[in-house]
Amino acid sequence: MKDFLKRVFVAVMAVTFLAVCIPQNAEAAETRTFHYSYNKIPVTSGAASYSVAKKYSAKADKDNVYYTYNVLQINVPKNGYLIFTTNDSSKKIYINTKVEKDVYVGKADYSGRLNDVLTGKTKYYRVLPKGTYYLWSDSSNSDLKLKYTFKSVSNPTNYARATASKLNSGVTKKVVFNNGYEYSRWFKITLSAKKKITINLKNLDDATTLNDPYFKVFNSKGTEVATTAVSGKSNQYVTKAAQKKGVYYVRIDYPYYYSKPWYFASRIRNFSWK
Repeated sequence: MKDFLKRVFVAVMAVTFLAVCIPQNAEAAETRTFHYSYNKIPVTSGAASYSVAKKYSAKADKDNVYYTYNVLQINVPKNGYLIFTTNDSSKKIYINTKVEKDVYVGKADYSGRLNDVLTGKTKYYRVLPKGTYYLWSDSSNSDLKLKYTFKSVSNPTNYARATASKLNSGVTKKVVFNNGYEYSRWFKITLSAKKKITINLKNLDDATTLNDPYFKVFNSKGTEVATTAVSGKSNQYVTKAAQKKGVYYVRIDYPYYYSKPWYFASRIRNFSWK
């Protein structure tokens, strides 16, 4: 009898322990399904500013959440670059190569869905391949004004020193690396007197200065002329020694490794010299 009562006592204690240690009602996880659809608004280059709302509409019930986003649909017809202007530098603008029903367009992956994110400025330059793109913003519930302009750029012929393009002192040249034409560009410059050569080279489509400026200066014999960054002057470089008057060449290269898989960076640069 004592053994029986002992076994009953042990069993009761075990059940009591389990009841205390194991939670009886776990908090319910989010089980609602999120649905996304898109209101595509075709816009043309140079047209008036358009409003991009965070959400065109949104509704929900206990099982589902539905979002409909406004997206601006633009077309890049050929080689060239785009200029985007907005009224608010704090708002993010996403550029997508496609929008799919029930797929959140802000998802970043390497399949080409999310192409780029514009943020921190009110004016942006981009060089994108020919095709259709969708622009949208989810930074705020308020509207964001957006305008874009497309500038056509033909592929140049100054891919070698023998075909270098002449560029006068003080003249600014936009160097555009179209997709598939990332060859180096050569420019012919002429000094009328002995002096140091100053090079100005600024990326228009990237917020940072490259550690390597990706250019070289050569004399008429093809010997490289050493250059250095100008202290306190972003995107400005100068030859270490004064160069005698005569013909020189500047080669500007495209930094292949710098471009992220979905982001076409450092494809448009302002170049000038003096």
